[in-house]
Amino acid sequence: MRLRRQYCLGALLAAAALTLGACGGGDDAMETANGQRFNQTDVRFVQKMLPHHMQALRTAEVAIEDGADPRVGTIAREIVKAQKQEIAKMQKMLKQFDAPEKPAPADQQMVWDQNVADERDADSPQEVDLVFLTNMIPHHSAAIPMAQLENEEGDYGPATTLAEDIKTTQRMEIKEMVALVRLQKND
Repeated sequence: MRLRRQYCLGALLAAAALTLGACGGGDDAMETANGQRFNQTDVRFVQKMLPHHMQALRTAEVAIEDGADPRVGTIAREIVKAQKQEIAKMQKMLKQFDAPEKPAPADQQMVWDQNVADERDADSPQEVDLVFLTNMIPHHSAAIPMAQLENEEGDYGPATTLAEDIKTTQRMEIKEMVALVRLQKND
């Protein structure tokens, strides 16, 4: 139990850092090569959400490979499918913004790497499922305020639409994962 609290604490710290790091305000508007308006909020949102999604893929892939519960496998595959599509959109956006991809801050990357290591070191496939779920819930929760900020201050239509999709999808997945955690604890 103490170990699971550490998973959650680390993930919550990463969520808080991501949320605070996403704050910024709608800066001066710029235009893509085809004349679409965007601002620095759009750029920062994509640059921060991209490594966030890449980490979700890593975590979900371990759950698919090593987990036991087919329901957890299903949600992990849904996360992989949706986030691969969103990653492709974000990479395209950064090209349109003429902005580079950025890695996650070192402290966040360290937490995410530990989450994957914890999954890989789990004593059983059932524990892999539980580690995945208890790490992914706060991970997804961190994306929601990032997406909300984009909706409030972003100028680029495709980015604000993506942000709205992320909020909707991840809220739904959080509910599913919370229910699965309850089921895991009752099994």
